[in-house]
Amino acid sequence: SSDLLASFHANEEVGVLCEDIERRAQQHLSLVHSSATGRGWQVTTPIASAVDICYYSGVIRKAQLASRSNHTIDLGSVFGARIVVDGQDAAIHPGFMALVNHVCTTESRCLESRGPNCHARHIDTEDGLGLWVLSTSRVIQAGEQLSFTYGGEFWSSGPHTEKRQGHTL
Repeated sequence: SSDLLASFHANEEVGVLCEDIERRAQQHLSLVHSSATGRGWQVTTPIASAVDICYYSGVIRKAQLASRSNHTIDLGSVFGARIVVDGQDAAIHPGFMALVNHVCTTESRCLESRGPNCHARHIDTEDGLGLWVLSTSRVIQAGEQLSFTYGGEFWSSGPHTEKRQGHTL
């Protein structure tokens, strides 16, 4: 398992992508706190559509050892055990995807929402861990918070393993 982690961290494409995302996040985002949504990323300067703006990071743990939080992504069976990325205690950095809030997909379910302005996608890597990246779905104006839908397509994409249950813990 440590060889897979070393391979993931040594992957130049992943490293360059994460550095680019952090640079863009520093240019466009500010961490804010709202009584309605908690902490989240607010856009400070407009962001074009189809821009990678966040990635998911945290500590990789066996599922039974992970914290019970809203900041955990289930990767399924990776090292012969069910594995999660636990962002609960991860260092917060510009573009930290665990702080992007959920938004409903339709106004009928969530009247105050214009819908999500981002979507998540999983990038497969040779080591099998992969990387979750958040991309803008439309132009996002200054003052808006980044948002995406935690359900639906978010859990139907990503690592394709038999054991992946596709939910937060």
